[in-house]
Amino acid sequence: MATLTKLMLITYEDAAYKKARTDEAFSVQVNPETFTTNQTVAVSRKQPLGSSGTNLRYLNTPSERLEFEFLIDGTGAVPAPASGGLLGALAAGFQLLGTEKKSDVMERIEKLRNTVFSYHGPIHQPRFVQLVWGTLLFQGRLTSMNTRYTLFQPDGTPLRAFVKCGFEGSVTDEKRVQKEGAESPDLTHERNVQQGDTLTLLAFRQYNDPALALELARVNDLDTLRSLPPGQKLRLPPVEK
Repeated sequence: MATLTKLMLITYEDAAYKKARTDEAFSVQVNPETFTTNQTVAVSRKQPLGSSGTNLRYLNTPSERLEFEFLIDGTGAVPAPASGGLLGALAAGFQLLGTEKKSDVMERIEKLRNTVFSYHGPIHQPRFVQLVWGTLLFQGRLTSMNTRYTLFQPDGTPLRAFVKCGFEGSVTDEKRVQKEGAESPDLTHERNVQQGDTLTLLAFRQYNDPALALELARVNDLDTLRSLPPGQKLRLPPVEK
């Protein structure tokens, strides 16, 4: 029997994503046709008067953004997702094709709002969200939610809506510092030599200064700047500022 995995939104009360709210999980009724990720680098564009260009200065790297739009259908043409927290969302995540239960559009939208948008008193803010679908695993917070209603009953009750959500990645200061530290030239690193590596090339990659190749040779007790056997382990120490 065919099964279909659905996009799920699981809420957490902490930025470390350890305290999941299993009763607040939300599964989409219809998977989005597309989703968009966006990465940017913030730079300073200050330019001297009368100049023809500028040296863009790095400011910071904002968190990744994720956007997608999905359908909520109340006509009965699309199976309604199961209810009941995370277990219900998981059941909806593997929805059996052919189910005929109808979905109440306004109830589904209200549940989504309670899951990712509403202010939560115990933590004095909206909850953190983890999005799971196939290879997608995104952790962050809702930053925008737009609902477009497209079909109505004679009394005006919505029968179909498209919901467009925007999320921004969120990471704890501890994890951010660990990641930045792992990429910092101010910490000692070890590298396994790859085919074609030279000390000059490694100095350029690590410190953006090929002249430090001589210092790398001294630190690693080497007498050459060129041939390095693949697999050899080298120490790349921090530089003095």
